[in-house]
Amino acid sequence: MNYTTKKGVSPLIATVIVIGFTIVLAALLITFGTNFFKGQIAQQEKTSQISTLCGTGLANLDVKASKSTDPAKIDVSIDNKNDAYLWGYIIRAYESATKSKSLDASFKDSATPKPAMGKFETTTVTLPDAAGNPAGFDATKIKEVGVLVQVSGCPRADCSQAELKANPPTFCPNEVKAQVF
Repeated sequence: MNYTTKKGVSPLIATVIVIGFTIVLAALLITFGTNFFKGQIAQQEKTSQISTLCGTGLANLDVKASKSTDPAKIDVSIDNKNDAYLWGYIIRAYESATKSKSLDASFKDSATPKPAMGKFETTTVTLPDAAGNPAGFDATKIKEVGVLVQVSGCPRADCSQAELKANPPTFCPNEVKAQVF
């Protein structure tokens, strides 16, 4: 057989195919890039919102700790002076800078989620609670308490499960500390 007489695809058709392939590839990249950046922007908005809530939440959270009438207990008063709901908190008791115990968690984990504290609300927690002393807890040795708060991007108390899934409650990275007097 003599293949030299056969002709291939004309240069015009080859150019059209290459240009068409390039256009399709460019359209796919633009679509991917647009969706990727929209997702990144949405994630940044959530992160920024939580950072703002944590910044104002910690600045406007007043924590006081005092010895209870029972010397084996400590009263911790948490005053939420924020226009935001606190979805939970953890109280840590410090004997020293390196030795602490987490004593009370107010997580609301139910079918109908509700904030642990409302806007401009105050609560007092006595440690240890009715469950008793955690191992090694001695109220007479506690020098300081710290409170970690949990905030959500959902601004209402009656957030649905879907809203909380989209804006899950998150613990702020810093805690508010108070000396025990």
